Amino acid sequence: MLLLVTGCSEERITGTGDDGDNDSPATLERRVSRNNRFAIDLYRQLALSEDSNFIFCPHSISTIFGMAYAGARGGTERQIADVLGFNYPPQGFHSELSHLNSLIENRAGTEIDINNGCWIDNDYYYQQEYLDTISACYQAEVDSVDFTGHPEEARLLINDWAHDNCGISNLFPPGSIDALTFMVLVNTMKLSASWADQFDPDFTYSDIFTRLGGSTINVDYMCGESNKSFFSGTGFQALELPFEEQNISMVLILPDPGNFNQFETELSPVAIDTIFANMQVNWVRMDIPKFIIWSEYSLIGTMKDMGLTLPFSQGANFSGIDGVDDGTPWVNALVHKSEIWVDEYGVEASAATGMGLTIGESACFRANRPFIFLIRDMETGAILFMGRVVYPFHFGGSRQY
Repeated sequence: MLLLVTGCSEERITGTGDDGDNDSPATLERRVSRNNRFAIDLYRQLALSEDSNFIFCPHSISTIFGMAYAGARGGTERQIADVLGFNYPPQGFHSELSHLNSLIENRAGTEIDINNGCWIDNDYYYQQEYLDTISACYQAEVDSVDFTGHPEEARLLINDWAHDNCGISNLFPPGSIDALTFMVLVNTMKLSASWADQFDPDFTYSDIFTRLGGSTINVDYMCGESNKSFFSGTGFQALELPFEEQNISMVLILPDPGNFNQFETELSPVAIDTIFANMQVNWVRMDIPKFIIWSEYSLIGTMKDMGLTLPFSQGANFSGIDGVDDGTPWVNALVHKSEIWVDEYGVEASAATGMGLTIGESACFRANRPFIFLIRDMETGAILFMGRVVYPFHFGGSRQY
């Protein structure tokens, strides 16, 4: 089944919170500001558990939650709005997010491709109003698969769709989609852009890069000189590198030696806005390392740490999807993968976010951490061998039994 609906008219205005807070209707400015606030909040949360490079795409994650938000009701709806910074009640929210996506995709000189998908199972009932909203406001392809009878085939099909749209492979790992999966939502985003002023590869050179612990490695540096927006603040420098047509850019923020951890801890939307407001065009000598980063996350734990708990357990209210407030479905999979390539010519960045909703939990045993084992006589219960595995070791080959 494929549903395509033009126009975006999701203006549901009921559901004002008990505290009387009402920040609708949504506006584009508010949507951008709150998306940025969520981006900084999520960066700081991820940085708590990361000690190396990482990348994520907050716009992709906000979009996937936007599609879920269209079907959330009651406390689940309000909690998503609070943590993600969505307008509550959602009057105009989906229209403005759709507008923002359209603006981003149509930036001249930069290839940006945003795609949304939804997979449902004909064994279940879905509110047509919900399907119409995500089709109209998110241009989501709504397709029917057989989660109940062939969940692995569905998983592979969805992963192939994500790969075809953004190049990200194996978005949903084995076991994350099973016979009790009710719905899967996916967002992909791909950016490919050339620098407005490309670096000459002949000037690329190798030199040391000092890591946080003080150790050094050799990396390849792109170098050049030109007029760029630049700001030297207290304890840091900031540089903006525009892409062709100069409507999309990459901003690099370089804390002073020894100041990275403090700067990262104090990072806030206000600090970012202050940097943007104080940038001025200067003639700048640039030495910037080429780099590649790829990251993957299961984000349920991270979102719980940020205060979003109700969507991830039985009792969630997504009655806007199936029409029944009975505690199902709930979100049992939230996966995100991102990668970025930066070289003398420009940037390529891709991201995919997947959300699985379930009506029940299947038993799952994945021995990916230390475990205890024993061999027993099943009739008598006698333990014959016993031990533990803290790291699996196998010399290769097979024995004959």
